[in-house]
Amino acid sequence: MELFNACQLPKRVLFQRLFKFCSPFKRTSKLSKYFDDMKLLRYLCGMNKQRTVVTYRNYFTDFYAAQSEKVQHKIAKTVEIIEYIDRIPERYLKHLHNGLFEMRVQLGSDIFRVFCFFDSGKLVVLLGGFQKKAQKTPKEELERSMRLMRKYFNEKEEEK
Repeated sequence: MELFNACQLPKRVLFQRLFKFCSPFKRTSKLSKYFDDMKLLRYLCGMNKQRTVVTYRNYFTDFYAAQSEKVQHKIAKTVEIIEYIDRIPERYLKHLHNGLFEMRVQLGSDIFRVFCFFDSGKLVVLLGGFQKKAQKTPKEELERSMRLMRKYFNEKEEEK
């Protein structure tokens, strides 16, 4: 329900849209069989893409390719939430410091983090990720991400 609160429509409107959406499926409660949660949420809320998510070099794609199919699916869902939700709950995206954020993904007891940052307001740039095994974020991962973020902006400046 946390995501449904993000669309900021009156509950009456949400239920009207849900009823209209469900009618072809005989108002079944198993909508996930036909549509995933984000498609339903976008339909109910009339949501448009709020920002664009891109990757920097191959740091994220290497991390993503090394994960199981279930983890990849969960990461893709989280990226979709970041793209479509205007005010992203801290459960999915948390500010660390100096413009660096962590995308938070949890699958059962496994916790994954993907570092990212904003460029020009609406562009989210994904860096590498890791599986979290301790309470604190590893210092090496944090320093590496800060270094990559600086490198990204330096390359962008050189292009001008």
